[in-house]
Amino acid sequence: MQSVGMLLCDGHPKWDDFPHMAAVFVDVPVVVYRACDGVLPDLDAHDAFLVSGSSHSVHGAAPWHGAVRAFLRSIARAPHKRAVGLCYGAQAIALALGGAVGPQPDGVFRFGIEEVEVNRTAVVRHPSLTPLLTTTAPLRLGTCHGEQATALPVGATTVAASSVTPHEMFVVGTHANLLGVQCHPEVATATLAARVAPALVDRGALTTTRAAEDTAALNAEAGDGDVVAWAVRAFLHLPQRSPSQSRVSPSR
Repeated sequence: MQSVGMLLCDGHPKWDDFPHMAAVFVDVPVVVYRACDGVLPDLDAHDAFLVSGSSHSVHGAAPWHGAVRAFLRSIARAPHKRAVGLCYGAQAIALALGGAVGPQPDGVFRFGIEEVEVNRTAVVRHPSLTPLLTTTAPLRLGTCHGEQATALPVGATTVAASSVTPHEMFVVGTHANLLGVQCHPEVATATLAARVAPALVDRGALTTTRAAEDTAALNAEAGDGDVVAWAVRAFLHLPQRSPSQSRVSPSR
């Protein structure tokens, strides 16, 4: 059976079940490589890869950050390899291929539900992403980030944007074989609220009032992570099933 190699970029114990979430997200077995501990796969080990989110900045000084970017550059040059980067992973793709990553322009940490507009014209140029066209309404996605891709690499195409993050989803690579997704469609909205909000309050990224409001919003709806999961599976050339047949894992 086909499997996906996942570069795990956060070793915090509260995410020990993230491999399960990722396997539900892509609907095939996931082989975990603890990139945050310096463990990376051989390029030939898989045809499809995921790069996870992280509480670390993509500009971190630890050697593993540079190793992840080097691995992504190798994928970009390989015609039969594909990768999807989620949050930190999206930023790592942008930085690895010559783009720029910086703080949110308004200085406000993004947490909660984000409305993301799909660029339908851009998606048509990348047919594997056509599942994103199943609705004309903005996608409502759980989000959590203090940094974003502020400039994309040469040749990249933005396929979705929000009012505060112009490159919510983008395709790049010599063979258009890397997809960056800034939001967190792979994590259930309620899980995002339960696990992340307290930590953001503790470190001063959110006030208690705003954390309560954003947590309520995340708990109130499942969001459209299923639609993005469908598109991600298509982009990675994985077996398909429609959003109505699949749910992002709600495990905590």
